[in-house]
Amino acid sequence: MIKSSFNLVHKPVLLNESINLLTNKKNTIFIDGTFGDGGHTRALLEKNKTCKVYAIDRDPNVKENARFFQKKYNLQVISNHGLIRIFLDAYGLIRIRIK
Repeated sequence: MIKSSFNLVHKPVLLNESINLLTNKKNTIFIDGTFGDGGHTRALLEKNKTCKVYAIDRDPNVKENARFFQKKYNLQVISNHGLIRIFLDAYGLIRIRIK
């Protein structure tokens, strides 16, 4: 469980089930679209040392937590969902066509 910036305790949902399904391949790229307190991101990075996680969250209250993850894991964090398309394209992760 993780203590949030609101002094609440958050338990990530289906954490073990998710991580066990996702961490089998080396050098996998993950996008955590609801970074929050980083429970799933932390578990991914701890279980698979070769994976790369890009974390996204628009809640300004997660910035301190994001800085911790950036230092410890060299994590890329974006804090504005409106910039997702630009972010993904900049890292060459997904090319999105605009009609």
